[in-house]
Amino acid sequence: MSRVNRVMVIMVLGACACLVPGTSASAFMATSSLASPAQQQPAQTYTGKIVSMNGRLVLKNETGPGAYQLDDQTKASHYKGKDVIVTGSVDASGKTIHVLYIEPGNSSPKKKSSAK
Repeated sequence: MSRVNRVMVIMVLGACACLVPGTSASAFMATSSLASPAQQQPAQTYTGKIVSMNGRLVLKNETGPGAYQLDDQTKASHYKGKDVIVTGSVDASGKTIHVLYIEPGNSSPKKKSSAK
């Protein structure tokens, strides 16, 4: 298939994706990127506290060294100073999490009551 034909197919599929509720052409284009699977890390969960470091919000792991940069500062700002669970993937440098979503973490474990 020629390059022109491939471009036309992508444009048509992207336009069709706009007709499906809850999707957009940009979402379609993102999923059909030309990046190799080795460059795309699977999503994982990371726990820690959102803190400010050098003017940026980062995820600080209390038990491990260092902190992860967070690429979505807006999402992170809602949880500043709080324990969280971040779902996302780490970039190739291993220093930045590409955030999918952030949810409140468990700041203190609940005690189980024993039934008698």
